[in-house]
Amino acid sequence: AATFFSLVGKGVDVRSRPILGEIAYMHQNSYEGFRESLDGMRTFYGTVELLLTEHGVDPNAPYDVAHWMSRTPLWMILDSLAETIEVVQSDLLAEADPEVDSDFEPEIDSELVVPMLRFFMRTVDLLVRHGARSTRADCVTRSGRDDTTLHPWILARPDCTQAIRDAVARGEL
Repeated sequence: AATFFSLVGKGVDVRSRPILGEIAYMHQNSYEGFRESLDGMRTFYGTVELLLTEHGVDPNAPYDVAHWMSRTPLWMILDSLAETIEVVQSDLLAEADPEVDSDFEPEIDSELVVPMLRFFMRTVDLLVRHGARSTRADCVTRSGRDDTTLHPWILARPDCTQAIRDAVARGEL
């Protein structure tokens, strides 16, 4: 992140490309363990925050995730969140199943689950407060299934902010 902002400080135009989408794509696909560590999550959040607050990057600039589809950064973060919840639930079910081998290793370190989910919520709040939108029609996961559990899960969290609640009520999340 320091190298990135050093380049920005030297005049690189962050508005000439969908930079927020590129960073969200890195996070969504977990390049370099980007979302599997607290440092990676802090770096991600700090980068998004600086791009939005100091550089005025458009939070709704579409990013081409495939040659036939583009998504907003918020959609990519929500997709990552839904995928993480699904993995955590799967890990918990596997750990509770007596049929599972005793050497079962969860996909996500249980020590990171709570902080990771908090970073997701903080990032969603940050994006929503800066005008990011992702309609309910967008809430189809990469596997093509409608995600009907994400909104109730978000609204039930104690760290669900009023900005997030308002965005859900407007249909923008």
